[in-house]
Amino acid sequence: MILFLVSTIVQLAVLGAIVVGVVRLVKRRTGPRNGTASLRRFFTYGLLAASVIVAASGAWGLIVRVLEPPLLASEANTALARSLAFTLVGLPVAIGLLRMTLLRLEDGTDEATSVAWRSYVTAAATLSLLAVMISAGIVLAAAFGLTDHDPAAVAWLIVSALVWGVHWAPPLRRHHPPSGVHLMLGTLLGFGAVVGGVGTLLGMTLDRIYGALFTTEIAASEFGDAMIGAGIALAIGAAAWVWHWFRPDRSEWSDLMWHGWVLIGGVLPGVLAALGAAATTLVALLIWLRGDAGGDAAAEFFEFLPAAIATGITGGVGAAYHRRVHAGSLASRTEPARAYDYLLAAVGLGAAVAGIATLLVAFFGTVAGSVAAGDDSSVNVLLAALVGVGMGVPVWHRFWSRADRFAGADPEAEVTSTSRRTYVMAVLGIAGISGLISTIGVLFLSLEDALDSTLGSATLYDMRVPLAIMLATGLVAWYHRNVFRNDQRVRPEAVEAPKHVVFVSAPGHSFIEQLEAAVGGPVDRWETTGESSAETLDANAVAAAVSAAPGDDVLVLVGKDGRPLVVPFRTSSI
Repeated sequence: MILFLVSTIVQLAVLGAIVVGVVRLVKRRTGPRNGTASLRRFFTYGLLAASVIVAASGAWGLIVRVLEPPLLASEANTALARSLAFTLVGLPVAIGLLRMTLLRLEDGTDEATSVAWRSYVTAAATLSLLAVMISAGIVLAAAFGLTDHDPAAVAWLIVSALVWGVHWAPPLRRHHPPSGVHLMLGTLLGFGAVVGGVGTLLGMTLDRIYGALFTTEIAASEFGDAMIGAGIALAIGAAAWVWHWFRPDRSEWSDLMWHGWVLIGGVLPGVLAALGAAATTLVALLIWLRGDAGGDAAAEFFEFLPAAIATGITGGVGAAYHRRVHAGSLASRTEPARAYDYLLAAVGLGAAVAGIATLLVAFFGTVAGSVAAGDDSSVNVLLAALVGVGMGVPVWHRFWSRADRFAGADPEAEVTSTSRRTYVMAVLGIAGISGLISTIGVLFLSLEDALDSTLGSATLYDMRVPLAIMLATGLVAWYHRNVFRNDQRVRPEAVEAPKHVVFVSAPGHSFIEQLEAAVGGPVDRWETTGESSAETLDANAVAAAVSAAPGDDVLVLVGKDGRPLVVPFRTSSI
């Protein structure tokens, strides 16, 4: 144990020394370049995350010792030594790195927009929030007598709350990433707990009513414990949801992240939950009326109804709320709105194709004369297939037709969007692979029976599944192939990307903006040491020379005579 602690301390110290040395050496010799800055940030935030974890683990051990003294002295000394070592090493390192980070953030550089800083803040804020929610649930459950008292959970609640609070303190919050990823993840955790708590409360209430009306009642103690647990989840989730969704200003979210959360995280799951609950209920009702209920009584057969109703109501209300929020702020068709339409169109298409394939399987089996009319299990499958077609086709038609209307109104924006291209290519790919495999199966079975001189109704029955899949997916592939070809006609020609231009000259040239406009892209400016130069250059002439140069990377050198020299170059790969 002593060797482990010593090695941990030494490793952290060595890693810290390496990071500090690399940062100082880079600053002294090369200046703030992107590559070295990224390397420095990688090591800095990696060490910061490790030190926070080490410090939190040590503080947790010390708090647990206060709340629950150990029984054995040997274990007490070992745990105390480990916790003290972790705290004494991790806490100063974490504080020092946070102070250094704050200084860099306050300098107004690109530190706040770096990927490393965004990743660290997102991970620290989200993981600490998750730890707070879990430990708070355990502590509150013990407080209400649902579980035994757990000092470790109390300690984790204190430590994780401190970590979360530090990363939400004003000095750090001012520099939270503007993308809103951490807000989206926090909202997801909070809203998920709210939905789970509300769904459980509603489901248990309906289940108790259902049990009182049709079956034996649920034990009062079991019902009460479940309600308390759901209430705890609801309260914790509501606090997290309010903090991350209602408290921040809309400007703290990027438009893409905000619309993405509302539609993909809020509306879509609610719609799917409501559709799933409705489909389950409808299938069960049809089976009870026309299929095989397995001999169960009505009360036993429909025991799922309270849970299905609670799921449908909770999902529907959540979807309606987010839909209203989104409609109130919709200025134009966004990419998340497209993704929402195409995802639901894909869901409807999948349900419809599965139902059609199932119906075709039953049809070919009947034609082959191998399916008995009184096969109740087959009737249940057919009823489920009918529900799939009856619900899938309208869902697909509604959302696909809406997307097609946008494609007609603004073809270039809709046809070139990532969501539409992904949807079309995914459907074509899945349908093509399924059709290819099923076609091989059909040909194999046909050829095998033909060579054996047994080709007949039995062959049709044997190939009913691959034949049904081949026909269903073939229809889908044919339709979407036409969509793809039409989109290709509408899609504009690809525009050649601007070249990467590096402009090197003595100080004094100020026509970079003109050159950027002429070449159609950004220009990197490097200055040589020496006297300033005031020669005037023709940006259009330089841009023409850049365009004529081969390759994508071009170096423009301006000497003392003021004449530009255009040199194509290539970046070597390691």
